[in-house]
Amino acid sequence: MLRLVLLALVMGVGAVPSAAVAQDGSLLVNLTRTRTALGVVNTELVPIGSLLVRERGADKMTLLDTLDIPADALQRPQSAGLISVNLSSGVSVGVSVAFLSPSKAAAIAAEAKRQLKFFVKDVTTERLKSPLATINSPTLKAQRAFYASFYGEGYVYELVYDVKRVNEGGIGFGRPFKVDGKLGFPQSVRLQGLQFAVAYDNASSLEFGGNQAPMFYRTQTYELVKAGDDYRFVPASDDEE
Repeated sequence: MLRLVLLALVMGVGAVPSAAVAQDGSLLVNLTRTRTALGVVNTELVPIGSLLVRERGADKMTLLDTLDIPADALQRPQSAGLISVNLSSGVSVGVSVAFLSPSKAAAIAAEAKRQLKFFVKDVTTERLKSPLATINSPTLKAQRAFYASFYGEGYVYELVYDVKRVNEGGIGFGRPFKVDGKLGFPQSVRLQGLQFAVAYDNASSLEFGGNQAPMFYRTQTYELVKAGDDYRFVPASDDEE
């Protein structure tokens, strides 16, 4: 069973008993829509074939549907061993320290973003061979008309076409270590001469569980247009998320 270890926030999971360390402050990390080299961090645990919708130019998405994907529409999985992944964008870090200047807090947050990493093991990729052809299948004609009746002009759709599944994973500062067969991390981090306890404000969604849990995903963005007596998905234009 995969357990995503969340530093000191998940007490007793991957934590090594140690003498108490005085904390100067705390860091609050939010990974929703955070991007990495493997894709977006899947805090929603959406599977491949998930269709999300959002207003054009907005960031907030709503899960609209999960399509039934036939086995022959998927590429054969590819696997990799233990790898580390930096967080490239989207992550937010709140810094809480008494009497700290805004510029110092910003510098600490920036350093935290640079140092924070995922470590994942036994990564399997599953990917749609032809995402646009899949979503424009004749079998989905009625569903496309239904989508258009609620989310027409002014909305764009994102199809999850690529998912990275992992058997084991963790996130934290520094190198991971093994505790009871699971990945563990230091319970706090020292940044720019100060010691910080670390917490995550979306921790419940980040406790990935189960074999081959979908930890990262990629999407393609479409808009829905009228085509005769049908509606068709086409690549979205002029969308700035």
